[in-house]
Amino acid sequence: ENCWLTTNGSDNIKRALCLEESDKEAVVVIACGEGKKERTLTRLDIKTPSNVKVSKRKGHIAPKIAQDEMVFYGKWGEPVDWTIIDPQLDRALYAASLAPSFLNRQPYRYILADHHVILVSRLSEEGTSQEDIILDSGATMANFDAVYSGYYSNCKGWICGEPSGAEAVSAPEGFRIVAYYDLV
Repeated sequence: ENCWLTTNGSDNIKRALCLEESDKEAVVVIACGEGKKERTLTRLDIKTPSNVKVSKRKGHIAPKIAQDEMVFYGKWGEPVDWTIIDPQLDRALYAASLAPSFLNRQPYRYILADHHVILVSRLSEEGTSQEDIILDSGATMANFDAVYSGYYSNCKGWICGEPSGAEAVSAPEGFRIVAYYDLV
């Protein structure tokens, strides 16, 4: 398990870590550790001072979107029948859903279409920068690949851009296709 915070205060980070003499700039602080066992709990989600909700959550401890809410089949919004999905693909998508993202917002979704896993991400997110969104996409892509390629050694990895026929997945306004992964 890991998470990060991007920072504009490089000097403060360097001072706290006794790295003031370094000519490098601190841009991200990464924390690593072991996650807690998943359970049901009441969660207070604070997006802004005027946008607060209390909810019962199952699955992820952090206020993350569960795998079945983040992965679509064929096109945007279509649920996945997990009983027909390759178990290794299921594990890889689960790992992808656990990837760290800025403020745990998970600005990305996946669409399973035409032997591809297509990564779709928000164009913008309130309170985050484009760099944060790109970092979020990279983290979820890395988690997916680490698991999927562990099962299938002939994977080619992520390909940036849209696969042919991508217009059929119907990504909504405000989202764009970032990359795709050819399934074995």
